[in-house]
Amino acid sequence: MKTPITWTTRPLGELLQVQNGFAFASDRFTKEGGIRLIRIRDLKSGTDTETRYDGPFDDDFLVNAGDLLIGMDGEFKCYQWKGQPALLNQRVCRLRGFESEIIPEFVLFGINAHLKVIEDNTPFVTVRHLSAKSINKINFSYPLLNEQTRIVGRIRECFSHVEEINSLNDSACADTQHLPQAFRYDLWNECNDTNKAVELGNVAASVKNGLYKPKKFYGSGSLFIRMFNINGGQMVFDKEARVQASDSELTQYALQAGDILVSRVNSRELVGKSAVVSPLPEPAVFEAMIMRLRVDKAKVLPSFLSALMNAPQFLHSLRQRAKHAIGQSSINQGDLLSSLIPLPPMRSQSRWVEEFSAFQAAALPLHQECISQAQHAIGLKEAILRKAFAGEL
Repeated sequence: MKTPITWTTRPLGELLQVQNGFAFASDRFTKEGGIRLIRIRDLKSGTDTETRYDGPFDDDFLVNAGDLLIGMDGEFKCYQWKGQPALLNQRVCRLRGFESEIIPEFVLFGINAHLKVIEDNTPFVTVRHLSAKSINKINFSYPLLNEQTRIVGRIRECFSHVEEINSLNDSACADTQHLPQAFRYDLWNECNDTNKAVELGNVAASVKNGLYKPKKFYGSGSLFIRMFNINGGQMVFDKEARVQASDSELTQYALQAGDILVSRVNSRELVGKSAVVSPLPEPAVFEAMIMRLRVDKAKVLPSFLSALMNAPQFLHSLRQRAKHAIGQSSINQGDLLSSLIPLPPMRSQSRWVEEFSAFQAAALPLHQECISQAQHAIGLKEAILRKAFAGEL
């Protein structure tokens, strides 16, 4: 990073102290009670922790709001803690003991570019590891205190404008995601007003729960469709899973274009989500947390039925039948097949499918543009920091 020649450059170890976290006893970890325990996974939110600790501790490892923390495994990045007092666990370090000539917030904004260089140049087999020694060796450049204060203020001002843009873009993204669901809502109401309701079982050719395999069979073999491949009423393949399946299992749990996959075990708000299977690039099987619904195509078009099954009205009715346990809900084949759907004639179904396809085709570019703008906002923050530490802000 090129900085102004008038700035001072010193190793960070001469400007601050790096405190490594403590290896608190895991048998005293708890979900409730005790004090918050900061682990790497908690740094990004910076406000709360998944785990708490109910054992004795040294106050020297107590983190307070405003402290700067760095995760030492995986992604090397500095965050500012904003939550309640919490304990500094192992593999997280804290920057403290700042010399009077450096402002902590100036370090917060400037250190991540250096950490990224270290990360990119750290060899690894599974996960990258960062050491306090590497942090201490960083040659960090900084101006006089009054200029540090001015630069920090400008960065925060610019970031505020970026966050305002992000907020507007997030709202637009949410609207584009809700458009298909609004269409399904109207579809259900119109079909329900003019057609007789039938049990879903009347249009089903078969229904089958998916394949259960122990984890030792995961990682290679046949394409394995799992719950995360069902999203927003569509099949998505941004994540891929594979499983070793026998020839018999490949036959029993095979998927065909037009099958409808239904999440049968999930959280309360996601159980029952479904998607129609599009042509797959290779043979695939599906996991036990999913049901495969194969329909009688002489009675209903799979794409039309999938749209109905993802309508809020259908999902609400189906979820009322679900069995609920702590953190998990489930439906069975009987719950699904006895659910009522309005069934218009095939010609009306075809018309609805064409309209829905055109609607989705129009909505998709809007959603992709929102995602692109979100990525652009990330780039804006990085550009702001580059200008700030080049003395150009």
